[in-house]
Amino acid sequence: MLSKFTNRRRPGGLAGFAFDADGLGVAHIAREKGRAPRLESCRYIPCADDGRVAAIGDAVDQLGLRHHAATSVIDASAYQLLLVEAPDVQPEELRGAVRWRIKDLIDFHIDDAVIDVFEVPGQHSTGAGGRLMYAVAARGTAVQSSIRRLEDAGMDLRSIDIPEMCLRNVAALLPEDIEGVAFMYLGRDDGLVVLTRQGTLYLARRIETGYAALAAADPEQFETLASGIVLELQRSLDYYESHYAQASIGHIIIAPTVVPLPGLQEFIQNHVSARVNTCDLNELLDVAVPCDQQLQGRCLPALGAALRTEAAAAL
Repeated sequence: MLSKFTNRRRPGGLAGFAFDADGLGVAHIAREKGRAPRLESCRYIPCADDGRVAAIGDAVDQLGLRHHAATSVIDASAYQLLLVEAPDVQPEELRGAVRWRIKDLIDFHIDDAVIDVFEVPGQHSTGAGGRLMYAVAARGTAVQSSIRRLEDAGMDLRSIDIPEMCLRNVAALLPEDIEGVAFMYLGRDDGLVVLTRQGTLYLARRIETGYAALAAADPEQFETLASGIVLELQRSLDYYESHYAQASIGHIIIAPTVVPLPGLQEFIQNHVSARVNTCDLNELLDVAVPCDQQLQGRCLPALGAALRTEAAAAL
């Protein structure tokens, strides 16, 4: 999403940079035709908000990434992902038409918005015959800040991406994605579930519970929080089944979490008909050095950014 760009990608793969509430995750992926993506390096650097510039510089120097192609993941607070009716206009007029359509739906001024759009295939026809598409509206100031931080550190920044698309990139590696999968990621304070099939993102939904609350909960609180997660998952699965011309999704995959969450997989499995499993990124990638669960949980958005394969398109 929100691509910058013009020049062709140099050899050496792609580096992904993503901040969470506690620090910076960095992953470097190299690709070779016919082989699984190779995770060349993965690092997490704790930092406060005012230490982000220094953290990027440290990561670039430690991992030898200066001048490498890079993708940065924008903070969740800096954009909105909206499902809107697709305007009936020519492709070159699409962003302008969507900008007008969403101006009253976003919580910042439309003049500060950077807009990108992507189609949702396989929809059932609505009563009015309209088709839906996703619109990404990002704060221009946040996009420019991300660009400056990476370019000042000597990176060849190619795009600014959103967490939903980064998770889509990881989900596309799952064997279950062939028939359709719900892939759930839990950050410290909240989470995200994406529904994908054969690399296409159909639906994304925010989850209000993160791993910190679940890990600190007593049994009764845990059940309440987990029930909320199950509700969001079931709503997502129901929406997918009713709105898209696809078979029902039969698999829910839980991404690695920073801390173990014993009982969560079993609780979800007891309340949904889909099969529930966890995943180990070491099994999906060609890894130079295996990553433990904590590092996988910390760096999963960055890793998803580094898995980006779409050709850049100028905004």
